[in-house]
Amino acid sequence: MDSLSFSPFIHPNNPIKWPSFEELAKKYKYFEECGKYNSLGKFKINVQEEKCKRQLTRSLLEHFFSLKVTLPEGRLIPALTIRVNYICWLEDMLSVCPEVSGIDIGCGASCIYPLIASARNGWQFRASEIDHLNYEYALKNIKTNSLEDMITVVKKSDDATILSDVLEDGKTYEFCMCNPPFHDNEVDDLNMEKAAPVEMITTGGEVAFYRIYTTMIGKKLSVLPIIAFLERYFSQNSEDDLICGYGLTQFCQGRVIRWGLAWSFHRRKFSKREIDRTNRKAQRDLERDRGQLEKQEKQLQEEIKRAAKRGDKQTCNILAKQLIQMRKAKTRTYTAQSKVQVMTNQTKLMHTNVNVAQTMGKTAKTMSDVNKQMDPMKTQAMLKEFSMQNAKMEMTDEMINDTLDDIMNDSADEEEQDAVVNQVLDEIGIEISGQMSKAPTAERGALGAESAKATVSDEELMKQLAQLKSS
Repeated sequence: MDSLSFSPFIHPNNPIKWPSFEELAKKYKYFEECGKYNSLGKFKINVQEEKCKRQLTRSLLEHFFSLKVTLPEGRLIPALTIRVNYICWLEDMLSVCPEVSGIDIGCGASCIYPLIASARNGWQFRASEIDHLNYEYALKNIKTNSLEDMITVVKKSDDATILSDVLEDGKTYEFCMCNPPFHDNEVDDLNMEKAAPVEMITTGGEVAFYRIYTTMIGKKLSVLPIIAFLERYFSQNSEDDLICGYGLTQFCQGRVIRWGLAWSFHRRKFSKREIDRTNRKAQRDLERDRGQLEKQEKQLQEEIKRAAKRGDKQTCNILAKQLIQMRKAKTRTYTAQSKVQVMTNQTKLMHTNVNVAQTMGKTAKTMSDVNKQMDPMKTQAMLKEFSMQNAKMEMTDEMINDTLDDIMNDSADEEEQDAVVNQVLDEIGIEISGQMSKAPTAERGALGAESAKATVSDEELMKQLAQLKSS
């Protein structure tokens, strides 16, 4: 057998499809030791042997999920394809949930469901286990794959309630999963000799085990009794605000079929719109009742007038009492309407406070995530490195600019510039050499003081020019 046999009904998101034994043998030494190559170069193993099956499962977990798992002897070796199908089925139901936390009842030595779901989707898990050896190996596998922050395993006693000590106070879980022992007593099963009794047998079998939201069922005969119990329970506990339902699916691997059952029952949560609609209806009903009371009040007043005209005092007294009671009832409608309005305002205020709290909670989580990702020492080191590199870059830039200035401002270029300027000045009759010192300069005086020398007349300028020409 050089590859596994798979059903065409495998979940489309299941990554375990048609593994190559040759590829696994080349990549994983422990798997290569379980088989040998034939004359055609095909790698062969006996998947019925417990050792080969264990190493195959290890290699598939490492190959497809990068999980390094230790499977002890004498404990159940999980069939990966069916279990990954179970996780894919949960993914379909929980696709709208941004963050997922789940419970696994009886995680086993491999802790297979939490490991795959956490590595694949980043889900948080609380798992339970009653067998001490399974518990120790589950902790070891979690630590080996550095998933201690995402998976917690709780050791439970045999007589404890299923979820006792598993649930955390104030924590909300999106799902609960289970792969319970299938049998009620020791029967002829191929897996019985390869697993511990605690992994295969429980009182009442799997029919007596379902008390949670999802579970895997190993025998087809167990499906109908479990569904019948669910329907009977839902019908006996049906209420207006109780929502109940269940769903069934199949997990296939080769000729092996398992069934997945999910159910839920929870109290209906009324939305803000429904509450506002209910309050508005109550106010309309009160206004309608008050209008009828006012109409009856006018009729009573007319009847009292007619009785007074007839001189029927006794009838007037009776009708007057009715009129007083009716007016009190009308007053009570105003009081009730004001209370309904107060309740409406309080409801809006409560919803606002809830939204504010949820927003603050999301902000706090975001800040916590940012703080986890930010290392103050690394950030300080990066800023120091930036400052040093920035100063180095400025110094380099300054050196380059000085070098360019030296190149561009060559002394030969300056002499050539001076020669051109002297030639131009000679052409207009002015010699720079020895004459610029005789050029007149402006006299400096006190700030704001008037000086006759501060202003030079045109005649003086002409005299000075003539002296320059004659010299």
